[in-house]
Amino acid sequence: MIKYILNEYEGIDNKNNIIRLEPNFEKVAYQFGDPIKEFIEKNIKPTKGSNYYLINAMGSGEIYGANTRGDYFPRKELIENHKTFETTPAHVFVQHRNKDKSRRLGDVLFSYFNEDTDRVELVQRIDWDRVFKYAPDWVKVLLQTDQPYSSSMGCLIGTSKINTLEGLKEIKDIREGDLVKTHTGAWKKVTRLFSKYFNEGIYTIKVQSLGKEFKVTYEHPFLILPKEKVKNKWNSFIYDSETLEPEWIKTQDLRVGDYACYVFNTDIEEDPEATPEFARLLGWYLSDGYIHLNGKNKNPNNIEIVLGKGEERYIEEIQNLVGEEKTKLKTFDTFYRLYIYDSKLASKLLEYSGRGCKTKKVSQKVMKWSPELQLELLGAFINGDGFLYDNCTHFEIANYELAMQLCEMAARNGITWTIQEIKHTANENSICKTGSESICWQVQFCKKYNKKLASVTDKSGTFEDKNYPDRKFIWKNYIFSPITKIEFDDSWEGMIYNFEVEEDESYVADNVVVHNCTVDYEYCSYCGKKNKLMNQRCDHLNNHMNQFIDGVRVYAVNIKPKFFDNSIVMRGADRIARSIKKVASDPYEDGIFNSEETIMNDNELRGRSYFIIDSKKSNKLDFSPAPETKVAFIREETFDKIASDSFYLSKDFIDSMLESELKDILGVTKLAGAELLPHEYQYIVLKKLGQDEEAERRWNYGVRFKLQDTPTEKIDKLA
Repeated sequence: MIKYILNEYEGIDNKNNIIRLEPNFEKVAYQFGDPIKEFIEKNIKPTKGSNYYLINAMGSGEIYGANTRGDYFPRKELIENHKTFETTPAHVFVQHRNKDKSRRLGDVLFSYFNEDTDRVELVQRIDWDRVFKYAPDWVKVLLQTDQPYSSSMGCLIGTSKINTLEGLKEIKDIREGDLVKTHTGAWKKVTRLFSKYFNEGIYTIKVQSLGKEFKVTYEHPFLILPKEKVKNKWNSFIYDSETLEPEWIKTQDLRVGDYACYVFNTDIEEDPEATPEFARLLGWYLSDGYIHLNGKNKNPNNIEIVLGKGEERYIEEIQNLVGEEKTKLKTFDTFYRLYIYDSKLASKLLEYSGRGCKTKKVSQKVMKWSPELQLELLGAFINGDGFLYDNCTHFEIANYELAMQLCEMAARNGITWTIQEIKHTANENSICKTGSESICWQVQFCKKYNKKLASVTDKSGTFEDKNYPDRKFIWKNYIFSPITKIEFDDSWEGMIYNFEVEEDESYVADNVVVHNCTVDYEYCSYCGKKNKLMNQRCDHLNNHMNQFIDGVRVYAVNIKPKFFDNSIVMRGADRIARSIKKVASDPYEDGIFNSEETIMNDNELRGRSYFIIDSKKSNKLDFSPAPETKVAFIREETFDKIASDSFYLSKDFIDSMLESELKDILGVTKLAGAELLPHEYQYIVLKKLGQDEEAERRWNYGVRFKLQDTPTEKIDKLA
C-alpha cells in the first residue's frame, strides 16, 4: 500500500521529498539531514505492532522565536542538549500526561539538530497496543489515517546507591514519593522515574575517600569545584570562601583533580530522650550489641554486648551507664558477654536503631541530634569496633548504611573521613559472610582530628599542632574530595536509571552529589533575572509572558534544557512542532478498531487535502483523492475532552479572518501552530458557505455536526 503525506507545510517545507522505497516503508531525502537518513536506514524496519515517525520537535529561538508558552530555546542550547531526548530518555505521551510512564505510547529513539532548518528532529516509535489501551479516540484517528499531529516536548546504572530518608536504596528500586537527599542536604520528594536501555558506553568515576567506584553516563551533571579554584599547599587548602561556588559539570567534562562533593544535613531537633549517657550506650549497642526477644510474644527482653579480653575497662563504663545491678557478665576464653536485663531500655534501643548485624541503622531522630551528642555516640562505637593504625583512628563494619550514618555524624562535627571496601577471606571467626568472603567497610579519620576524637574515645592517636596530609576539606555542609580516576568503556551497554526531584533536581548517588535537571536555569528576556524554579520567576514572566513591554517581547530563555517528554497534543506550543512523516509501519489489519465505531472512506473526511510528492517533480503537488483507507469515527464526547485540554481562538479573532479565502485561513492557522479545533473549523466553514445563522447557533450552543453529517461535497467544492 502506497502512503501519502498531508500538505502540512506548503510553501515552507515543500523541498523535503518523500521517496517510496517499498510497501509500507518510506524514508526522507537528504534535506532532513544525513544522520536522520542513516539512522533510519540502519535501524528502522517495518515492525508488527509499531509505527515509526519523523518529528519536528522544536526550532531555535533565533529563527522561530518563543513558543506560545513563552519558552525560548537558543540555538546553542539545542545543539548542546537535544540529545537528552535520547538519554533522559523521552517518551511519547498524550497532552503531557507523563506522570505514569507505563501509560506512554512509545519512545524517542533518535534526535538530530538540523542546521539547515535550525530545528530538532526526532525519530520516535509508537506501539499500537499502547495506543489502543491508553490513547483517546482522536489520537487513534490521527495515527491510523497518517495525519500529521502536533507534538510537544516536555543516568546512572541500577546498582548506584541513593540516599533516601528511609536509608540507602539502589536507584532501580527508587519509587515516586521517596524522599531523597538533595544538594542542599534537605529531603525532597521523587516526582518522576526514568529508565532505558543504553548502549553508548559508560564512564567509571572514582572520588578519593568517598567510597567505591561508580558508573555514570556521559551527560550526568556533578556538583564540582574545578581544581583551579582550590590550591592544596603544605596540606592546607587555599580558596576564597566568600566567592567559592561549586558548579554543575557533566561527566564528559570532568577532569582528574576536580573536586566532587558529599553533602551532609545540618538540621538539629531536640530529643527529650537524648542524653550523653544514652548516646554512648547506643554507640556500644551499634558496635557490639544484640537484642534478645521474648520467645512467646517477640518483645525485646534483654541486651547482649560482646567485648574482647583486654577491654575490661569498657565493661565498667557500660555498667556505670545502665546500673551494675541490671547486668550479668559471662566470661569465655577470648571474650566476654555482658547482659543487660532492662526490657524498656531494649525497646528504646530497638526503636532508635533496629536490630541485626547488617540491618541496624539509626533513626532520623538520632541523625538530628546535636553534633556533641553524635560525637559521644561515635566515640563509644569506635571503642567497640575501632582500632589505631599509623596513628590514625579507624573502624570497620559490615553494615555500609550504618557506616555512612556514622560518617555523616563525623562530618557534622567538622571531621573528614575516608571509606573503602575491605574483603576478608571467610573463616570460622568471620561475621556476616557474603559467599566465600566477608565484605566490610573501613572508615579512617585523618590524624589532624586525633585531639577532637580523644575527648570521646581512647582509640585516638597522639596529636601535635601541625598540618597533617588530607586531600579533603569541609566547606559549609559539603566535604570536597578530588576525582582520582575517570575511565570510559565504549563497549558497555545495559539499563540506566534516573528520576526527577521536587523543586530541586539533585540527589546523592554513591556519596556524590549529582543533578538531573530539565532546565539548568532560565532568564527573563526583559529584565534578565535568572531563576531555577518557577516560584522564583520575576513579575514579567509571571504576568506578562509573550507580551511586549517597552517594545521588548517577554519570554523565558531556557539554558541547558533536558527533554523527557514528546507528547501528541491537539494544539502544540511550538508552531513548527509536527509529525513530518511516518517512516515505517505495521500493515493495517481489519478489526483493529472497536466494532461499534463507524467506519468511513477517506473521501468522507472533512477538510483533508492529500497530496503526493513526486521525487522527480519535487515541487508539483497532486491533489488527487487518497486511496481507500479505514478510519475511526470521532465521537462527540471526544471533542469535549479535546476542548478541555486546549485553548480556544476567540470568535472575534476568527471573524477577523473571514474576509480571506478558506485556504488562506487554514494555511495561516497551521503555520501559526494553531491547529483548528472542531467547533472552530465548523464555524469557519459554515460562514464561508453562507450559513451565518447556523454557524452562530452552533457556536453559541456548542452543537457540532457528527462526522458523517458533514456536507463534504459543498466543502470540497468550496476548497
